[in-house]
Parts: sequence; C-alpha cells; structure tokens
Amino acid sequence: MSGLLPTLRRAEALRRRLWRRTGVRLAAVQVIVVLLSFGVAGIMTRADIHQSNQRTLQREIRGEMASLQDEIVRQGEARLPATVERRTRLWRGFEYGLVTQRGQLLGGRLGGPRGEPGWSRIHGRGAWGASRTFLAFTARTPSGAWLSVGKNLADVEHEMLLVTWRLVMASACGALVCVAAGIYFGRHTWRRLAAMSDTAHLVAEGRLNVRVPAAGAGTPDDLDELGGALNVMLDRIGGLVSQLRRVTTDVAHDLRTPLTRMRQKLERLERARDLGAHHRASIGAVHGDLLELLRTFDALLQLAEIEGRSLADEGVAFDLADVARRVCDAFRPDLEESGRRLELDASPVALAGDPALIAQMLANLIENGLRHTPVGSTIRVTVAPAPEGPRLTVADDGPGIAAHMRQAVLAPYFRLDASRGTAGAGLGLSLVAAVAARHRARLELDDNRPGLAVTVAFPASGDRVAAGQTPAASAYPRAA
Repeated sequence: MSGLLPTLRRAEALRRRLWRRTGVRLAAVQVIVVLLSFGVAGIMTRADIHQSNQRTLQREIRGEMASLQDEIVRQGEARLPATVERRTRLWRGFEYGLVTQRGQLLGGRLGGPRGEPGWSRIHGRGAWGASRTFLAFTARTPSGAWLSVGKNLADVEHEMLLVTWRLVMASACGALVCVAAGIYFGRHTWRRLAAMSDTAHLVAEGRLNVRVPAAGAGTPDDLDELGGALNVMLDRIGGLVSQLRRVTTDVAHDLRTPLTRMRQKLERLERARDLGAHHRASIGAVHGDLLELLRTFDALLQLAEIEGRSLADEGVAFDLADVARRVCDAFRPDLEESGRRLELDASPVALAGDPALIAQMLANLIENGLRHTPVGSTIRVTVAPAPEGPRLTVADDGPGIAAHMRQAVLAPYFRLDASRGTAGAGLGLSLVAAVAARHRARLELDDNRPGLAVTVAFPASGDRVAAGQTPAASAYPRAA
C-alpha cells in the first residue's frame, strides 16, 4: 500500500500536466464532439431501423392474416384449426393462435389477446418451446373466435443489437482516430511551444543571448510569427539591458577613479602634523563617507558582473560546509568584538557552482545580520542536506523583517530604514539574490521568531564530496 500511493500521486500529477496541454484538451473536445455526433446519429438510425422493421413485420403479418381469411372464405371456418396446425408445423417464420371465446386454444401456440382485436405483443412459446415475445395481429372469425398471426421479435431485437454494437465500435474508432490525430499533429506544436518555454526560462536565468529556434522549412504559421515576435522582443530587451549595464559600469568606473584620488588626498591630509584635532575629525568623517561611497560603487560593479554572467551548466564541485566554515572563521573575531555571537552547524554537502560567489553571498548575509541586529544577538549559519537539494541558512534573533516587506528588500537600493541613517547602500540582499539565481537556487526569507532566517535552497547537485576536497583559500573573503 505504501508503494501504491506514490504511484497514484505520480499518475495524478501526470494527468494534471497533460490536461494543461492545449493539444490534449483540443483532442478531448474532438473526442466528445465525435462521440456526441455518433450518439445522435446512432439514436436516429436506430429509430429509423426500428420503424422500418416494424412496418415490414406488420406488412408480412397482414399478408399472412389475409391468406388465412381467404382460406376461411374458400374452405369454411370448420377447416381453420387444421389449417392453423399445418402452417404451425411447417413454420414459415410465423406463429399462429386460434382461441375460442371461452379461451380454449384450438390451434397454434399463441394465446388469445387481452383487449380489442388489432396489434399487440403476445408472450408465448416458439418453435422449440422457448419463451418468446411476438408482434401479433388478431382478428375475429365469423364464429367469434380469436385468430392471431405473429412474428418473433427476437430477430428484430438481435438486428437492433448488432446495429447498436456497430455504432459503438464506429464511435470508438472515431474517438481513437481523433486521439491519434491530436497526438500526431500536437507533438510538433508541443515541441515548438516547449522550445519557447525553455527559451523564456533561460532568459529569466540571465542568458539574454538565447533565442527561439526557427521551425525550419515549410510555410510559416502562427507559431513562427509568435517565435519571431519573441525574438524581436528579446533582441530589444537584450540591447536595453546591455546598454543599462554598460552605462552603470561606466559611471561606476568613471566616478570611482576621482573618488579614489580624493581618498588618497584625504589620507595624506590626515597624516599632516600641523592639522588641528577638529579638522582631523572632520576629515576623518569625510573619509568614512567616501569609503562608504566606494563600497557602494564596488557593490554596483559586482552586482553588474554577477547579473551579466550566464548561468553555467557545470561548476566546480566543492563542499558547501567547508565554504561556510572558512567564511565564519573570517568573520567570527569581528562579531565577537562587536558583542555578538556567530554559530555554525554544517554537515558536509556537495555542491557544483562558483565557491567564490557562494562565499561572497554568505559574507553579505553575515554582514547584513551584523548591521541590523543589536548587541548580544546570535547569528547562526546552518548547512544541511535535504532530499530536494542542499540548504544554506543564516538566521538571527534580531528585529526581523515584516512579512509584507520580505520580497521588497531583495530589490536594489531598497532599505527598511527610509531615513538611510544606517550604513550601507541597500545592495546586500540584491547581491545574495543574484548569486542564488546564478546557481538556480531559491531564496527564502522567513520569520525566525524572533529575527530573520534567510535560506538559500540549492537544487540537487550530486553526491557528497570527500572531507578533504576543498577549493582554494583565495576564493574566500575576509572581514574588513
């Protein structure tokens, strides 16, 4: 039973996935239309055949009754019982019955009617003694007896059953043809739509150079027009994004150079011996603001570099726990000096990607916790395996972030402190989101009760690495 439930869930998931396909739904609509058409046609055909058979039976029965009435006229009614018995024994497809007014059967196997003379259905026994239902016509003889001539309805009912069976088979064949045609003609459409979907996903991951593949030779159709329109749009988007990144990078570089020279001049000015304490403090404050501005430009350049990279299908295999351990060792002295604690709970987990970017992402998360938590707080870094992929979590017990603001803080330059009284440019979590996207990871911001828990859920990437397999030490940042 435990093995049956996953199978049923997979079957249900497959059914839902198939039903979302337009081709499958169109094929289903076609099948329903075909079945309804065959059903209506079958009902009308069956009714026409039934009426035709009824008229044929009635015509044959009336003819046989007229023949018996002619014999009564020629030979008299006294010979009628013998005639009925003789025709019954010959069995020409008819059944007969001659019944007196008192209900006595004088000949044949059909009983007397119940009601007025005319058409009726009489239950009796056929030629081999089996119970049958007959369509019979009854008339009065000159002596007042009841003379009935009937035909077995079993043959007619059997013919109607054959007609119904043929209609059912024709409907099933029509439905199968519709399904086969839908699959045959839909596969090409599904492949082209899947190519468009894959292109959209790759563009969302940062590969702005991919385009919808052309369908090939043949007359262009609506999907070709759609693919062409998407490619034109992607060309325009790619050009705008490249232009924006180039402008951002150029501005950051152009401003960084004079700011760096200004910083060097301030440092030389601070070292001057004849500088008063008041002026030295003012220059130190300006120097600090300048350093913060330079860090902002560095973050801008780094964010543009990360977002400008295309996602690599393959990466360096490394141990995520070892990366977390090295980054935590680099930041632990600064956090302890500031009155905070840094805890690490890491299990060896294999990951394929860029260890330097992962280290920078973790450093940004720790710095974010250091900047936004009060003295005495604890920042906990956890690396744990999971069936769906490794998980890296940085949690603190600080003030946290309101649920409705957690998505907004991932945007560049967004800051919870609207007055911008705290240090930083609002790019820390943007860098984290960019690195997570490059590794196809999912970024989750949750309530740590109290505090904030930021989890980077990586996709499954293979087996665990050996304990000694670590990347180069130069790939890890150091605390400032």
